[in-house]
Amino acid sequence: MPSHLLLLLRKNISTSLAIALIAICIVFGGASRLDLVAPVVPRLAAIGVIAWIGWTALPAVARVAQPVWWLWVALFALPLVQIVPLPWSLWTALPGRELARDIYLSVGEQPWAPISLTPSRTVNGLFAMLPALAAFLLAIRIEAKGRDLVLQTIAVFATASAVLGLLQVGAGPESALYFYTITNSDSGVGWFSNANHNALMLCSGIVCVLYWIAGELRDSRRLPWGRVATALAAIAVLMACLPLTGSRAGVLLSLVALGGGALLVPRQKIGVSRKQFALGAGGGIAIALIVLVAAGYDQIFGSGGASAVLTD
Repeated sequence: MPSHLLLLLRKNISTSLAIALIAICIVFGGASRLDLVAPVVPRLAAIGVIAWIGWTALPAVARVAQPVWWLWVALFALPLVQIVPLPWSLWTALPGRELARDIYLSVGEQPWAPISLTPSRTVNGLFAMLPALAAFLLAIRIEAKGRDLVLQTIAVFATASAVLGLLQVGAGPESALYFYTITNSDSGVGWFSNANHNALMLCSGIVCVLYWIAGELRDSRRLPWGRVATALAAIAVLMACLPLTGSRAGVLLSLVALGGGALLVPRQKIGVSRKQFALGAGGGIAIALIVLVAAGYDQIFGSGGASAVLTD
């Protein structure tokens, strides 16, 4: 790592903590099973970060716009409301309770019950938001150079995950590159055990790569062809791995990532008009969609094809 980046990390504890939190979430996070211990690690790290921010940076936190805090309150209130017990008469009036109601009646009970039919999963989802809150609080403390470094770190992790996913699929289901016993062994899962999680990571990487090259274009007097080529190569790798994840949501979100990321690029620096830029970006996204679907049709849609997906 360049010496100036090491100096930045030493001076800015928040930047170091943010990068550490990202690494912890990649290594230990992403599991959806409730019987695993590993996801507890990112949550404990997040609690530590939140406590540290509360101890050292309350003035900075207080300066955040009030609507932002209301958004966070709403995010945490949603699962909390769902685990509040309701009277039997009110609970049974809610839709989707027929089977659970019949089971309770068969054993002669009429208990108070929460909106959520699986409260343990709802609580799990509540705690799963802690790393996101910790990341937000760290972002408040991080200055511009630190934020750039954090986003570049995400881009590097995502690109490496894409390369790993390509190697996993190429080596086959029995490959030692699959790090988990329970995993999607026919897909490119990258660092994770679940291919959907890798797909979301790749989409984040696309945005971060485009953010990085947009900054390079703004700060350079001449067009930095080497860095442009690096960014295009990284995006190509990210896009190549996406259909191998088999994630339909990931494929669709990759188009959003491409479109949104393209808006960050300063078109004046590359000498194109607004119309040319819009046509080029739109055409690129359309081509990307065609290539993604063609490259991973069976992986994305399964044996039933696209019609089965539409039926679902």
